[in-house]
Amino acid sequence: MMISSFYKKYSRQLIWGVFCTLPILTFLAELLPSNNDIETWLPKDSDVRIVYDRFKAEFGAEEVVLVAVQGGLDQPSLVEATAGRIESLPTVRQCWTPERLKSILHEFKVEPAEIDKRLNGLLMNSEKNVAGILVLLSDTGIKNRAGTVQGIREKLEYNQLTGNEVQLAGAPVVIAELDRLGSQKNNKKFFIITLLISLCLLYYSFREWKKTLATLGLTIWAINLTTALIYLGGGEMNFILGALSVMVLVFTLAISIHVHHYVASCINEPDPLSAALKIAWKPCVLATLTTTIGLFSLTVSEIGPVIQFGYAASVGTFVSLITGLGLTPAVLTLWPIDPEKLHSGKQRWDFQRCANWLIDHSGRVSIATIVLVMITGVGLFSLRTKIDPLDFLPVEGRVIQDVRAVQDNLTELDSIEAIVDFGDEEIPFINKVERIRKLEAIIQQHPAVRHTMSLASFFPKQFPESPFETARLLSHAQSAHGDNDFTSDGERLWRISARISSDADLPQDQVYDELTVMIDD
Repeated sequence: MMISSFYKKYSRQLIWGVFCTLPILTFLAELLPSNNDIETWLPKDSDVRIVYDRFKAEFGAEEVVLVAVQGGLDQPSLVEATAGRIESLPTVRQCWTPERLKSILHEFKVEPAEIDKRLNGLLMNSEKNVAGILVLLSDTGIKNRAGTVQGIREKLEYNQLTGNEVQLAGAPVVIAELDRLGSQKNNKKFFIITLLISLCLLYYSFREWKKTLATLGLTIWAINLTTALIYLGGGEMNFILGALSVMVLVFTLAISIHVHHYVASCINEPDPLSAALKIAWKPCVLATLTTTIGLFSLTVSEIGPVIQFGYAASVGTFVSLITGLGLTPAVLTLWPIDPEKLHSGKQRWDFQRCANWLIDHSGRVSIATIVLVMITGVGLFSLRTKIDPLDFLPVEGRVIQDVRAVQDNLTELDSIEAIVDFGDEEIPFINKVERIRKLEAIIQQHPAVRHTMSLASFFPKQFPESPFETARLLSHAQSAHGDNDFTSDGERLWRISARISSDADLPQDQVYDELTVMIDD
């Protein structure tokens, strides 16, 4: 009786509280930022993450956008003008074009034929007449990838480079698109469709519009409360968390419908609500507890987004329990169940007969289920881990088509970076160049490597015989290249960038391991 008295006294206040806090929770939920950076998938304490963080510290968090201009080799002035406009963006640090690189290589006395050979497959494709513009983002640009990509597109449109004449690719383009696709704003239309389906199912179950709309309102409140708590806890939205709203919706509706039918089954009791809650709370709490244990176990993972989903889903499960078990009785108190409108499934489905059959044949059903699980579980041994951001993009979308076009017509986008540490020993610069070239030759032997580039790529194969001319080249190299390009820490650290072919039918981790063995040998 105490439970019924509580809801009779405070149900209206509880529903008004939900109604008044919903706009605030919705506002906070909309503030949740999206972050689909690839590096968030790296375990924080792994060897790869440590090396990657060191790379960023030494060479900077380099992110580039590659602009492929069809027919650009025949229009060098257009390519240069476009690069100049893109370079004027505050989010862009620098632009490289075929002509700019040719000019530098020419100054370094590289033969013209060798220049074309080095740039072909990097920033130009002489066979398909494609020229590339390599856009290096500044720190501001990395923090605002979507704005940077949009700014580049606007500069291209200003130069009348649109449609199939130009393609954009690179990590910032892909991440910006993933953030857009995974944002709450973009998913609203799908969420609305889900709500409409839920509305129909609720009405089918309740047969009363007021109760249906109120229950759906509680569900929306639970979703926004969960998202707001994630925001207040410093979380970020990503593709995994995109499923959280639907999960909370399903859990909340399931508990609410259970409570509703428990009350309906106790309608002939003196106090239906109290009798129903005494029956309902144990299975609901037990189901929530076991689900939470399973979801919380994800937090032992080393992958950031998985850990975040484990915490967020656990919170969402308890929010669903509180909403479904704690607020649904308030709805049923304000809009009591009409015994004459009870929607019984007996008229359509004989569930009792089905349940009796399962009980009578429980042994056979159990054996059949175990056999089926064992048969279908064989496929688990054939699963292979693969995380490719491109797989998340729509097949017919502009971004994935641009990426494929750039890979086919210009250069690869995936790379493995090798860092060579020459230590504190005084080694002549020319000897360092020769050592880097030998390592590049070894790396290029791997079938998955399409192209390599380092500071050694800017020097001729043979240095001038004159010591003065060689000294001039070395002095020019030191002034033309900063620590954040191919060398760092006073030329102690050198960087080799190896472009990995997308056509190689090899997992990225296998390519990495094989290259590591080749270099160690």
